[in-house]
Amino acid sequence: LGSDAPVVKGFIPLSVHDSIQLGKTVYLVDKNDKGQVFEGTIVSISPSVIGIVDTSTPIVPRTVKGRMFTVESPATSRWIESEQVIILLDKPSDSIIQKWLVSLSSWLSITRHN
Repeated sequence: LGSDAPVVKGFIPLSVHDSIQLGKTVYLVDKNDKGQVFEGTIVSISPSVIGIVDTSTPIVPRTVKGRMFTVESPATSRWIESEQVIILLDKPSDSIIQKWLVSLSSWLSITRHN
Protein backbone atom coordinates (compact mmCIF):
# COMPACT_ATOMS: atom_id res chain seq x y z
CA LEU A 1 0.00 0.00 0.00
CA GLY A 2 2.97 2.32 0.29
CA SER A 3 4.63 4.06 3.20
CA ASP A 4 2.06 6.88 3.36
CA ALA A 5 -0.98 4.60 3.35
CA PRO A 6 -3.15 4.72 6.48
CA VAL A 7 -2.82 1.77 8.84
CA VAL A 8 -4.73 0.35 11.80
CA LYS A 9 -2.81 -0.25 15.04
CA GLY A 10 -3.90 -2.98 17.41
CA PHE A 11 -2.89 -4.28 20.83
CA ILE A 12 -2.88 -7.95 21.77
CA PRO A 13 -2.27 -9.23 25.33
CA LEU A 14 0.73 -11.49 25.88
CA SER A 15 -1.59 -14.31 26.95
CA VAL A 16 -2.79 -14.65 23.34
CA HIS A 17 -0.07 -12.96 21.29
CA ASP A 18 0.78 -16.29 19.64
CA SER A 19 -2.54 -15.87 17.76
CA ILE A 20 -1.01 -13.31 15.40
CA GLN A 21 1.84 -13.53 12.94
CA LEU A 22 3.23 -11.45 10.11
CA GLY A 23 1.22 -11.82 6.93
CA LYS A 24 -1.88 -13.15 8.72
CA THR A 25 -5.21 -11.96 7.37
CA VAL A 26 -7.38 -10.21 9.95
CA TYR A 27 -10.83 -8.66 9.64
CA LEU A 28 -11.68 -5.03 10.31
CA VAL A 29 -15.11 -3.83 11.36
CA ASP A 30 -16.17 -0.21 11.79
CA LYS A 31 -17.28 0.19 15.40
CA ASN A 32 -20.25 2.30 14.24
CA ASP A 33 -21.22 0.24 11.17
CA LYS A 34 -20.82 -3.44 11.90
CA GLY A 35 -22.53 -4.49 8.67
CA GLN A 36 -19.35 -4.47 6.62
CA VAL A 37 -16.24 -6.55 7.20
CA PHE A 38 -12.93 -5.68 5.52
CA GLU A 39 -9.79 -7.77 5.16
CA GLY A 40 -6.40 -6.56 6.31
CA THR A 41 -2.92 -7.99 6.68
CA ILE A 42 -0.65 -7.85 9.72
CA VAL A 43 2.50 -6.11 8.49
CA SER A 44 4.39 -5.58 11.74
CA ILE A 45 4.43 -6.76 15.35
CA SER A 46 6.34 -4.78 17.95
CA PRO A 47 9.33 -6.60 19.42
CA SER A 48 8.88 -4.90 22.78
CA VAL A 49 6.23 -5.60 25.39
CA ILE A 50 4.25 -2.65 26.69
CA GLY A 51 1.71 -2.28 29.47
CA ILE A 52 -1.63 -0.52 29.12
CA VAL A 53 -4.17 0.22 31.83
CA ASP A 54 -7.23 -2.02 31.61
CA THR A 55 -10.23 0.15 32.41
CA SER A 56 -12.83 -2.59 31.91
CA THR A 57 -13.45 -2.69 35.64
CA PRO A 58 -13.53 0.60 37.56
CA ILE A 59 -12.96 -1.09 40.92
CA VAL A 60 -9.59 -2.75 40.36
CA PRO A 61 -7.55 -1.10 37.62
CA ARG A 62 -4.78 -3.31 36.33
CA THR A 63 -2.08 -3.21 33.72
CA VAL A 64 -2.23 -5.63 30.79
CA LYS A 65 1.05 -6.45 29.07
CA GLY A 66 1.13 -7.11 25.37
CA ARG A 67 2.40 -6.12 21.96
CA MET A 68 1.30 -3.58 19.37
CA PHE A 69 0.74 -4.68 15.78
CA THR A 70 0.02 -2.89 12.52
CA VAL A 71 -2.58 -3.84 9.90
CA GLU A 72 -2.63 -2.58 6.32
CA SER A 73 -5.83 -2.68 4.29
CA PRO A 74 -7.31 -0.80 1.35
CA ALA A 75 -10.27 -0.09 3.68
CA THR A 76 -8.22 2.02 6.11
CA SER A 77 -8.94 5.14 4.07
CA ARG A 78 -12.54 4.90 5.37
CA TRP A 79 -11.45 5.91 8.86
CA ILE A 80 -9.91 9.03 10.30
CA GLU A 81 -7.02 9.13 12.73
CA SER A 82 -7.93 7.93 16.26
CA GLU A 83 -11.22 6.39 15.12
CA GLN A 84 -11.80 2.98 16.73
CA VAL A 85 -11.97 -0.14 14.59
CA ILE A 86 -12.69 -3.69 15.71
CA ILE A 87 -9.95 -6.14 14.69
CA LEU A 88 -11.05 -9.78 14.47
CA LEU A 89 -8.52 -12.59 14.13
CA ASP A 90 -11.08 -14.89 12.51
CA LYS A 91 -13.64 -14.08 9.85
CA PRO A 92 -17.00 -13.46 11.52
CA SER A 93 -19.81 -15.74 10.50
CA ASP A 94 -22.92 -14.40 8.79
CA SER A 95 -24.88 -15.08 12.00
CA ILE A 96 -22.59 -12.78 14.02
CA ILE A 97 -22.94 -10.02 11.44
CA GLN A 98 -26.72 -10.57 11.49
CA LYS A 99 -26.76 -10.22 15.31
CA TRP A 100 -24.81 -6.96 15.07
CA LEU A 101 -27.29 -5.61 12.51
CA VAL A 102 -30.29 -6.62 14.63
CA SER A 103 -28.82 -5.01 17.75
CA LEU A 104 -27.95 -1.88 15.77
CA SER A 105 -31.40 -1.61 14.19
CA SER A 106 -33.15 -2.12 17.55
CA TRP A 107 -30.92 0.54 19.08
CA LEU A 108 -31.76 2.95 16.25
CA SER A 109 -35.52 2.33 16.19
CA ILE A 110 -37.62 5.11 17.61
CA THR A 111 -41.16 4.55 18.78
CA ARG A 112 -43.67 7.38 18.98
CA HIS A 113 -46.45 7.16 21.55
CA ASN A 114 -49.49 9.40 21.38
